[in-house]
Amino acid sequence: MRRSAKKLKVAISLIPPFVMKTGEKYAGFEIDLWEMIAKEMGGGEI
Repeated sequence: MRRSAKKLKVAISLIPPFVMKTGEKYAGFEIDLWEMIAKEMGGGEI
């Protein structure tokens, strides 16, 4: 049984290398971690 996709809201701070802004996108260790957690929770997005 697949869980329905939900949005996951998180707060971040721009602290390289954990969170960096490149153009309009965010990247870094913390972004990768939250994306993995969202995926494990049912494919939601952050």
